[in-house]
Amino acid sequence: MKVFATNATKAPVTGTLKGRAAGVPFEKEVTLAAGETREVAIGPKDAPALAVASPRLWWPAQYGEPALHDSSWS
Repeated sequence: MKVFATNATKAPVTGTLKGRAAGVPFEKEVTLAAGETREVAIGPKDAPALAVASPRLWWPAQYGEPALHDSSWS
């Protein structure tokens, strides 16, 4: 999973990005420089339970059913 994080302040910030994907909670420490926007990736190294052996894939309409996976961030 990926998210863009932005520090809108004029000073560096460090915080904990928390979320849940497909029922799996995760968190990751993130440090951003003043005014920085960066893509932050969360994967099995951050939350081993995110390693899915047989994920349901998103298929275009003409090829099969699209699979949606719920996620939330804070």
